[in-house]
Amino acid sequence: MKTIIYTCITKGYDELLPPQGEFEGIEFICINDGNIVVPPPWINIPITGDLSGALLNRHAKICYFEYECLNSAEILIYVDGSISITGDTSDLVNNVISNDGHTFLYEHPQRDCVYDEAKACFVSMKSNLKETRRFLERIRAAGLPKNLGLFEGGVIIRKAASIECKRLMLEWWQEYLNGIKRDQLALIFSAWKAGTNITSLGRADHRFTHKYFQCRDGHKGDAFKRNFTWWVWRPIIELLLARNVIKL
Repeated sequence: MKTIIYTCITKGYDELLPPQGEFEGIEFICINDGNIVVPPPWINIPITGDLSGALLNRHAKICYFEYECLNSAEILIYVDGSISITGDTSDLVNNVISNDGHTFLYEHPQRDCVYDEAKACFVSMKSNLKETRRFLERIRAAGLPKNLGLFEGGVIIRKAASIECKRLMLEWWQEYLNGIKRDQLALIFSAWKAGTNITSLGRADHRFTHKYFQCRDGHKGDAFKRNFTWWVWRPIIELLLARNVIKL
């Protein structure tokens, strides 16, 4: 089955590195806004239009079927720009092909509950108070169960022709646009509403084993924000939450 590995990098947010290893028959595509160097074997696909920055990144990540450069794929692997490709993915692809699922992601390394992750996103300055409260109110009102599972969005493998997969992606995109701008939260809620399953790839290879992928040290320009969040923002917010000064 034809496999395409692709990424989307905007505003020079990440440095794109060549994949390591032998990749027979696999095509590598980088969708971007023209602000990065695209080394071979990546194919440079510059995109201009109404979407830009983070919105273009998420659209390419989720709505793969709207990009002509990806339409020939049967197996489609999305890889975040901060993740390097470290080895031949053929075993991984074969496992996906033999599985009845349509959308495959690695499990979140710390949490398995959307409610807990929404709070963690606020504590880590990845979402603001207003949107976090609104999201939690929506999923509580909808009756979303706790501990339903949680996945990371850094690597996504999809059976590109699957109608069920495309329906989930459309639901995910609408939830991302209209709700909290944290795609891992929107994905779980969307899958639950759509009545479809996401298949686990298990423990995140890009964090722990590095057989196929490896995380690099964050995005460009994130160091100051990470330090401020960890040493200043997080302790204050956790104290305010513990004392019920802030309620979620």
